[in-house]
Amino acid sequence: MMQEKFPDLLALLVERLSEVLVSDHYRIKDKESFRKDRQLDRIIFDMYVHELYGKPEYVEMFAEFLNAEKAEQDAFDDRLRDRLYEVVQKARKKPK
Repeated sequence: MMQEKFPDLLALLVERLSEVLVSDHYRIKDKESFRKDRQLDRIIFDMYVHELYGKPEYVEMFAEFLNAEKAEQDAFDDRLRDRLYEVVQKARKKPK
């Protein structure tokens, strides 16, 4: 198996984004529509720009990601959405 790229960035984004999506009761129809959701694109972009980008503790992670080939960035996005979907669905199934 090939080594996963950007594991720290992936873990950070899954943690932060899942908190946002669960607390906002983000509507998730199914996994396929979640992967293509343009609103989710905006939420991810906002997190990059407004919460993480330019902060010293994340500079190296972002530089590595931004310098990666497009195929690696796309594969990262797929992994992010898959893991995010799983985390959010699992959190919603927990009894309150």
